[in-house]
Amino acid sequence: MFKQSILIIALIAGVISCAQAQNQPTEEPNQTTENPHKSKDSVFRSCKQQADQKQLSGNDRSAFVANCVKTTPR
Repeated sequence: MFKQSILIIALIAGVISCAQAQNQPTEEPNQTTENPHKSKDSVFRSCKQQADQKQLSGNDRSAFVANCVKTTPR
């Protein structure tokens, strides 16, 4: 019985320490400077936003986004 109590206490302490270790805040990089090597997703999102601003729809929107993605340097 004594060994089981010690084992249970040790397991609870281990779970608590792991939970606290996972909740440590991570330092986020400074996002004020834009990365010159944009990922494909961010370029695609940017082109879609431009199409939204121009209020394009249908084939015109698709063609605009495709052309924008091709011509945008990454």
